Amino acid sequence: MFLPLLKATEGISDEFTEALKHSYELAHSNLSDEEALQKLGQGWYADETFALACFCILRYPDDYKKAVQTAVNITGDSDSVASVAGGILGTRLGIEEVPVSWTESLKERKILEEMVEPLIEKYLEVSKNEIRS
Repeated sequence: MFLPLLKATEGISDEFTEALKHSYELAHSNLSDEEALQKLGQGWYADETFALACFCILRYPDDYKKAVQTAVNITGDSDSVASVAGGILGTRLGIEEVPVSWTESLKERKILEEMVEPLIEKYLEVSKNEIRS
């Protein structure tokens, strides 16, 4: 997941590329989450937000709850970082990995589900057509 992203974004912004590389290095380091996340910033800028989210995803690639909890507990723009990390990892792992207690309590859950269904259908349609091409 990470290397194609790095390749796709390389050359667009040196700051963004460096932030992504740094998140990768820190996610694979022996530093604690807290120590590593402090080195990536607080998420007030887009490159920091994405780097922090990538760190959480890379550190906990198969644990949606742990990745999002790690993002939520940063010092800084934690809601943005958690939204990005949760969105990306949720797409990768599927809705079944999101804790039921988190989705059951959503106030506008039905509306969100109604909005997401057509997006998923369109994504699957486009993906299917790309495979045929």
